[in-house]
Amino acid sequence: ALTNGGKMIKVLIADDDFTIGMHIEEILTAIGCGVVGQAGSGQEAVEMARDLRPDIILMDVVMPGELNGINAAEKIKAEWDVPIVFISGHGELDYIQEAKQIEPYGYVMKPFDENEIKAFVEIALHKHKMEKQLKQAHEQLERTNLGLQMEIAARKRTERALRESEKLYRDIFEKNNAIKWLVDPSSGDIVDANPAACEFYQYSHEEITKLRLWDINMEGEAEVKKLLASADSGEKTEFTFKHRLASGEIRHVQIYTGTLETGGKKLLHSIIIDITDRIRAKELLKHAHDELERRVENRTAELGE
Repeated sequence: ALTNGGKMIKVLIADDDFTIGMHIEEILTAIGCGVVGQAGSGQEAVEMARDLRPDIILMDVVMPGELNGINAAEKIKAEWDVPIVFISGHGELDYIQEAKQIEPYGYVMKPFDENEIKAFVEIALHKHKMEKQLKQAHEQLERTNLGLQMEIAARKRTERALRESEKLYRDIFEKNNAIKWLVDPSSGDIVDANPAACEFYQYSHEEITKLRLWDINMEGEAEVKKLLASADSGEKTEFTFKHRLASGEIRHVQIYTGTLETGGKKLLHSIIIDITDRIRAKELLKHAHDELERRVENRTAELGE
C-alpha cells in the first residue's frame, strides 16, 4: 500500500464522468489509498481541495462550469502546495501546453490500468517530497550564506577599527564573538586566541597558545607551512579548511587572514567562520537531487517494460 509518512494517502478525484471517477476510486482503494472525495466540476474541486486538504489530486482536464480542470488546478496551487496529476482523454497539443504552464506532476491519458495509476501517484508524491526537501535545503543554504555575508561585513568593520588603535584592537579581539587568533607565519605558533576561539576549539587559552597550526589543521605540517607563506606574502587571504577540535570533532571553516605588526613582529590575524552547516546543506541538496533523478529513471524504466 502507498503511504505518506506512514499514513494512508488522501486522494481527491476531479472528473465529471462519475463512472470513470468510481473506476479510479476502486483502483486507488485496491492499492491502499483513501479517496476523500469526488468533484464533478472545476469549482467543486477548488472548494473540496480547500476543505479536505488531500495529499494528491487527480484532475480531469475538461470539466463543466466556469473553471475547467486546468483553471481549477491553477487556483488550487495558488492557495496551497499540493501535487496535481492531470488525467485526460484529450491529448491535443493545446491542452498539454496549457497544462504545462502550472507545472503539474503528470499528464496521463485515459484509459489506464491499476499499475499505471499506482506508478504515477507514487512518482508524483515522491517528486513532491523531494522538491520540499530541496526547497528546505535551499532555504538553509540561503540562511547560512546570509550569516556568512554578515560575518564578512563584521570582519571589514573590525579591521577598520583595528587600524585606529591597538587598545581598541585588543578590546575587539578579546570581546568580539567572532572566532579569532594570531599566528606566527614563520613558526606556525598560535600566538594568541580570543575567548570565542577557545570556546570553539575547546581549549583553554593556555592550551591553545601551546599549539601550532598543524596541530589543528587537517592539511598537515608541510602543506600548512606552504599556506602560511602564501598568507604572509599577501598572495592569498581566504582559505577553506577542515579543523580538528579538542574533542576530535572535525569542522569545516572559512578563514580570512591579514597581516599586522605588533612589538616589531609580523603576525597573521585570522577570523574563522564555521561553515559546516553550509557544507552539509549543499550535500543534502545534491543528495536530494540525485535521489529524485534516480527514482524517476527507475519508474520510467518500469513503465516502459
